[in-house]
Amino acid sequence: SQSTWRRPTSDMALIERARAAYHNADYNQAVSLFEECLATMEPSTEIYLDYAEALVQCGRLLDSLDVYSLCSRFTVVSSDRLKHVVSTFMELLTTKGQGCEDVMCGLGCSMCEGVLDHPVTLACGHTFCAACVVRDTAQQCAKCGARLGPTLETNVLVKKVVEKWFQTEIRAARLREEGNRLCQNSKFEEAISKYDQALELAPSHLVYSNRSHTLYRLNRLQAALESAEAAIKLRPHWVKGHYRRAVVMSAMGQHEEAFVSFATCVALDSNGEIMRNELTRSLKRLLVPSSCGRRLCVKTRWNSPYFSPSHFLPTVNSSDCEDNSSGEDEYQMQKKTVPKVQVNRRLHKVFGRILQEVSRLKRLERKPVQLQIDEKAVDPTDFDCILCCRTLWQPVTTPCGHSYCVVCLERSLDYSSSCPLCMTSLTNFVGTHTKSVTRWLEEALMIGMPDIYSTRLLTYRQEIDELERSTEVPVFVCTTAFPTVPCPLFIYEPRYRGMIRRCIESGSRQFAISACTLPTKQTVSGNPPPLRARFADYGTMLKIEDLVLLPDGCSILTTVGVRRFQVLSRSEKDGYDTAQVRFIVDTPIPEHQLKDIQMLHARVLSKGRWWYSKMPPRLQNEIYCTLGEMPEPEADWTTLDDGPAWLWWLLAILPLSKSLQIAILSITSLGKRLRAIEKTLDHLAANSEAMILAGVSPRITPSAAVS
Repeated sequence: SQSTWRRPTSDMALIERARAAYHNADYNQAVSLFEECLATMEPSTEIYLDYAEALVQCGRLLDSLDVYSLCSRFTVVSSDRLKHVVSTFMELLTTKGQGCEDVMCGLGCSMCEGVLDHPVTLACGHTFCAACVVRDTAQQCAKCGARLGPTLETNVLVKKVVEKWFQTEIRAARLREEGNRLCQNSKFEEAISKYDQALELAPSHLVYSNRSHTLYRLNRLQAALESAEAAIKLRPHWVKGHYRRAVVMSAMGQHEEAFVSFATCVALDSNGEIMRNELTRSLKRLLVPSSCGRRLCVKTRWNSPYFSPSHFLPTVNSSDCEDNSSGEDEYQMQKKTVPKVQVNRRLHKVFGRILQEVSRLKRLERKPVQLQIDEKAVDPTDFDCILCCRTLWQPVTTPCGHSYCVVCLERSLDYSSSCPLCMTSLTNFVGTHTKSVTRWLEEALMIGMPDIYSTRLLTYRQEIDELERSTEVPVFVCTTAFPTVPCPLFIYEPRYRGMIRRCIESGSRQFAISACTLPTKQTVSGNPPPLRARFADYGTMLKIEDLVLLPDGCSILTTVGVRRFQVLSRSEKDGYDTAQVRFIVDTPIPEHQLKDIQMLHARVLSKGRWWYSKMPPRLQNEIYCTLGEMPEPEADWTTLDDGPAWLWWLLAILPLSKSLQIAILSITSLGKRLRAIEKTLDHLAANSEAMILAGVSPRITPSAAVS
C-alpha cells in the first residue's frame, strides 16, 4: 500500500545525486540525472517537479511547462514550485520588452501619460504629477532612476502654464478626481457619471482605466472590458490599461487572455512582486484541468498512488484551483503505466502569442502624449526670469518650486543661500554640483513658443562666441604660482565662485593667478596721488584638475601652473578682475652658452637638494603633502618653454619675498633664473654656517623672507 511502500536505497541515492547537482548549480547534470530517475524507477510528482525546475534553470522554459502541465493533472502545483519558471519568464519578457518602455512624454506626465496634475519637479529635472510620484514605491525618478529628494513642492511655473494651456484637460482631470473619490466611497454609479462627463470633455486613457475598474466593481464585466480596451487603444504602451484588461479577463474566466495581458504588463514595466504574483496565479489557472477535472484531481491525489492513462484529463480553461497542497506527496507509478511528457500545444501557443504581442508593441510607434495647446493662452511673459528679466534659459527649479535661469540662480546663490522669491533656505541646494535643467519648461518653450526659443538660443550662442573670442583672462588675485607646480586653493568669495564656474563650463578649466599688490601712494606734482594696480604685472595660468564643492557653496581646487604671462591691461567683470595678457617663454639658449648653462644647472640642482635635505622632517613632510616630491630634471630641459620643473618647485619653497618671487617669475633667461636661485641658496647656506659658528641652531623655513 501507499503507506508502507518504500523506495529502494539505490533509487534514493540517484535522486539525491540529482538534487545535489541542482543545488550545486550544475543544472545540465541535474536534468540528465532526473531523466535517468524517470526512465529507470517508479517516478513521483516530486521527481517530475524537481525535473521541471532543473529544465527552467537550463533555459528550457517550454519543456518545463510541459512537465508542470503533466503534474497538474494529478496534483495542485504550489506557487513555490512555479516561482522559478515565472521568474525566468519575467526575465525573458523584460529582455524582449527593452526598447518599448521609454515614454515620449511631450508636455504630459511620463508616468501616467496624462496632463500634469499638481506637477512636481525632481532634482534630476524631470517633472511628474505629484500623485504619480507619491504612489510609486521605488522612491526614484521613473525616467532616470535618480533618488527622490526629502520634499516635493509643486512647480509654481509649470502648474501655472499647464492650467492656462490645457484648460479642457484640467477640467476633465478634476472630474476624474471627483469620480475617484465617489468610487472610494462605493458610489459607483455616480462615479461612472463623472467619468462619462470627463470623457465628453477630453477622451483619456486614465478616465477609461478608472471607469473600467468601477464597472468591474459593479460586476459589469463586458462594459469594463470595453473601457480597458479603449484605454489600450489610446495608449498602447501604457501598462495599467493592459492590467485592467487582464483583471477583467480573469474574472470572465478567460485565463489565456488574462495571462497574455499580465505578461504584456511585465514586458512594458516589470513591477516586481505584484506582477510575479499575478503571473503565478494566472499560470496556475492555465495548468489545472477543468472544473470537473479539479474534483478528479483532488480525488486522484489522495486515493490513487499511481499515474495511469485513465487519469488523463482534458486541458481547457478552468476556474482557479486553490493551492491547498504542500507539494510533498509522492506518487509511485507502475512502469507500464508511466505517463510520457507531451507537448502542451495550448501553452506553447499562448507563449508564442505573448512574444508576438511584445514584438508588435516594439514595432509600434510610440507617440508623445497629445495635448492641444490653447494658442490664445500662450503668454511669453510667463517664461521671463525674474532675475534677468529675459526669457528663461536652461531653467532650473529650486526645492521650493520656483524656476530661474541656471546662471542667474547660481549668481544669486553666490551671495545668498535663500530663494530670491520666497526666501526659503536653499542651503542643501547650494552645494549641488550640477543643477539639472527642468526639461518640461524647455520643451514648453520649444513647442509653445518656437520663435521666442530660437531667438533666445541665438542670443545665448552669441554670448558664448563673444566669450570664446575674448582675449581677456579671469584673474584670481591671491599669490604667486609657478609653472608645473601644484597650487591648492580654497574659494570662498562669491565673485570667485562665479569665475571658477565659468572656467569649468567654458571647457578651458583655466584662469590666471597673480599676487596681490597693496595700493601705495605715489607722489605726482600737481595731481592727486594715484593708486597702483591691485595685482602684479606677472603671473601664471592655472589649470583646474579637480574641484570639491562644499555644502556651503565654497570649493577646494586642485590646480597646477601651466604657463606664465605678462599683464598688458586690466579690467573687471561681475566683480572679479580680468586682464589682457601676453604669454611669455624662455628665450632659446645660444649654442655657445649651452655647456656653461648645463654646468650651472647641475651646480644649482646639487645645492638645492642639499638645502632641502637639511630641513626638519616635519617641514619636508608638509612640503611633500602640498607640492609633491622634487621633480627630476627632464631629458630636454634646455628646450622647454619654462625650463626645468624642479627649479620652479624649489622657487615655491624658498623663503623669498613676494617681489623677488614675481621678479624671478618674469625672467625669460634660464641662465639668469639659475643664477638668482643660486645666489639665494648661497645666502641661506652662509646664514646657516654663521649661526652654527655663533652656537645657534639654524632654523631653515620657507616662510622666512630674504631681503
